[in-house]
Amino acid sequence: MISKKLITSTLLYTLGGALPMLSGLVLLPVLIANLPETVYGSFTLLQMVILFFSVIGVLNTDTSMQLYAFEYKNDKDRLAQFMGTLLTTMLATGLIVVAIVSLIGPFLFESILGKDIPFYPFGLLALAAGFFYAFFKAYTTFLIIQERAWIFFWLNVLVFGITLGLSYWLVNVQKDLMAPMIGRVFPLLLAFILVLILFLRQFSFSWDRKLVQNIFVFSFPILLHSLILWLVGNVHGLIINKNMDKVDVGVFDLAVKCSLALEFLLTGLANAVFPKIFNIWSRTSNASSSQEENRYHHVFTLITILSIAALNLALPIGVMLLVKKAVYFDALIYAPFILLGFAFRGLYNAYNLPITYFKQTKVLPRIAFAMGVSQLVLGILLIRYFGLPGAVAAILFTRFLQIALTWYHARKFFKFKFNNIKMVGLPVLYAVFVVVGELFFTEINKILIYAVEFILISVFIVIVFYPEIKNIIRTKKLI
Repeated sequence: MISKKLITSTLLYTLGGALPMLSGLVLLPVLIANLPETVYGSFTLLQMVILFFSVIGVLNTDTSMQLYAFEYKNDKDRLAQFMGTLLTTMLATGLIVVAIVSLIGPFLFESILGKDIPFYPFGLLALAAGFFYAFFKAYTTFLIIQERAWIFFWLNVLVFGITLGLSYWLVNVQKDLMAPMIGRVFPLLLAFILVLILFLRQFSFSWDRKLVQNIFVFSFPILLHSLILWLVGNVHGLIINKNMDKVDVGVFDLAVKCSLALEFLLTGLANAVFPKIFNIWSRTSNASSSQEENRYHHVFTLITILSIAALNLALPIGVMLLVKKAVYFDALIYAPFILLGFAFRGLYNAYNLPITYFKQTKVLPRIAFAMGVSQLVLGILLIRYFGLPGAVAAILFTRFLQIALTWYHARKFFKFKFNNIKMVGLPVLYAVFVVVGELFFTEINKILIYAVEFILISVFIVIVFYPEIKNIIRTKKLI
């Protein structure tokens, strides 16, 4: 059964995990209103760079915590040795990466983004922000593993509040690219200092050569995977910048940001649910799906589809109210299709989780490489000839390719058994509703179309999940 504690932790992880980067979404109306269109487009590109540096800043060594800190959480001495070694490794690799990038960054940075966004100071600020965020992310991951949801929540609230207040003040006072960058970097610097102090209050620096080897062996495939996923998620912006202009970069960025609320909701839900599934596998030691596990996957898909439908209904109203410049309204054309890429997130999770738990991460770079090639090639071709619709098509195709390849590799060592109507049928049905509504009812009010889609999918969900809903009413529990 899904308990009240799980629901509470889900809300805390969802809200807390959303806040640091969600600050960009909250500040969106202020940024759009105060920054020229080209400056906002430039800031969008720099945010992509910050994400890149957050991956390579510590060579993704923090991801080893997902496995080893979970394994050692009941062994205090072993956990302390691992965490001390990881902390030393992260700082050492981070300083090396910062030194190397500081030397070679100017040439690469300006050749990719253009001379109007110089490495000094903007690239250097992005590098620092990525490095600080990597440490912050590492500590919040540790809090998730330790199931300390309230500390996780309030730490994120602190960073969010500082980012929001500082950025709002700077953008209203200084309407150039430096304002939002300082508003992003300074709070992350404070967060880095704070989490370093918290780390050192609980653990001390240590060095275990065998653990260092294990950290890099585990993390390196995920590093490659993360880099290619960064490429998949951000290359469209770079290609748009090369083939179109920075105003189009900003428009497409707004379309993508319309999905951020959904991303954070699903991430928070996943953070709460995944440890429960890992515990199920640790008890049973079976490399196959179980009814207990599938309850989480089925409800995850239900929440995903309902959230997409609700967000589609809310977006036209929200964008029209909050975004005052008409040039950005075109984002509403692309947002519903981008949201469709999330419809099968539950299915992807079901295929991907065994790869992590059963330590088969060596397949992740292969999957990511295929995705990267697909996104890069399709992005270049489709954006060049079709513009922003081509970018959407490239994103959707690559996400479906990711699911197919993850299933192909995971099925070799894990037997999947779940309800195909709930996991596949509902997402497909909703996708049909959206495509038909967008392509064949262009003259009808969009809000009316999205309302009909929401009602229709809700009816089908009640039909498919009727036994579960009946049980919820009887037991007053989610499952």
